[in-house]
Amino acid sequence: MRHIIVFFALGFALLLGLSSLGRLLDDRPELADMRAGLARVEGREAVSLGGSVARAVDFSALCLDGTEYFWNSQDTFEVAGMVDLMLARPSPPRLWFLVLAPTAQAYNNGAAASRSVEHRRNVHQLMLESGRLNPIDGDWRQAVVTAVTPALGFEAWSERIRVALYRLGLGKAPVRPVPWTLGPDTGLDPAQAAVDAVTSAESQADYLHSIAYRDAEVAARAGRALHRMNQRIRSQGGTLFIIVPPMTEPIRSQTNRRLGPEVAAFDRLLDGLAGEGVVVSRHWDDPDWADRFDLFYDNTHLNRAGAARFSRQLAAELRATGAIPVTECPAEPAAAGKGSR
Repeated sequence: MRHIIVFFALGFALLLGLSSLGRLLDDRPELADMRAGLARVEGREAVSLGGSVARAVDFSALCLDGTEYFWNSQDTFEVAGMVDLMLARPSPPRLWFLVLAPTAQAYNNGAAASRSVEHRRNVHQLMLESGRLNPIDGDWRQAVVTAVTPALGFEAWSERIRVALYRLGLGKAPVRPVPWTLGPDTGLDPAQAAVDAVTSAESQADYLHSIAYRDAEVAARAGRALHRMNQRIRSQGGTLFIIVPPMTEPIRSQTNRRLGPEVAAFDRLLDGLAGEGVVVSRHWDDPDWADRFDLFYDNTHLNRAGAARFSRQLAAELRATGAIPVTECPAEPAAAGKGSR
């Protein structure tokens, strides 16, 4: 019995030691950028949220004082958690632009099948640092893992080992990834876009179906999270916008073919949110964008020129309905926003 107690005591001591070392060597670029981004949001008129498709919203073209706070592969549950953090600060934005692609409600980075669990841990870490102990989507497992072992897992530790070797003068400096939003602005070859759309849609369908197999209620919970998010924003005098940006015809048709029920469920979710005061703007199947391959970075993401053009179109639409004020662009619009991460 004594040997068993000693074994567990040593294991616990090792866990605490690794956790402490992980905190000392914590140099995760995305987490550092998320911390800095929270400060940038303070006092701004608008903020863009969601996953990587949110690059479609260009605040300079919208003539709004806004800043980005979106991250590649971030799910709706994590967005809701970040909105809570922003609303708790002294001067939260008034205009909240959540940019979603069809099937967004089917993602869950806390699911057993998730490929993006690190994103969930980063959001939990930010919430813990802000004194908020409530887990994202009731995900106590990842909340506890984040609190106890912030650097758990091979991928996290391999990066920390590289940082340690660099600080000891025994290795090269870790390469900080170029922000995804600063990617090339080249257009697409239509033939290659058609090929890529098949592969991408197949991969997406397999991934979402594997999540749904283990968590059949994920879409329903995501819908409730969005409804609650809107209620919290409205209670503080803000407005939630949900923007569905355009995509190419190849990816639209392939997604409809493989994920038709999920796309239909997404549309029904937006209908319900629109009935509660959310400003919904849908352009996913806009025929004017279907074959404008010169304005896309890939099948699902606009390039810089495309984002600027789409945002001017969006601005005209929102001003015509009175959703945003008719105003002249400031001399240096959104200087701290686009591309500042």
